[in-house]
Amino acid sequence: MRNPETYQVDAVLEQYEHEERQQARRAMEKADKARELSLRWKLTLWFCLFLFGVLGVVWALVWLLERVGL
Repeated sequence: MRNPETYQVDAVLEQYEHEERQQARRAMEKADKARELSLRWKLTLWFCLFLFGVLGVVWALVWLLERVGL
C-alpha cells in the first residue's frame, strides 16, 4: 500500500504538468495568431503595391497617348 503523501505529490505534479501544457498551448495559439496577422498585413501591402503599380502604368500610358496626340 502506498503512502497517502505519495498520492498528494502525484496529484500536485499532475496539476503542475497540466497547467504547463495549457500555458504552452496558449503560447502556441498566440504565436499562430500573430503569424496570421503578419501574413495578412504582408498580403495587404503587396496587393496595394500591385494596385498602385497597375494604376501608375495606366496613368503613364494615358499621359503618353495624350502627349502623342492619339
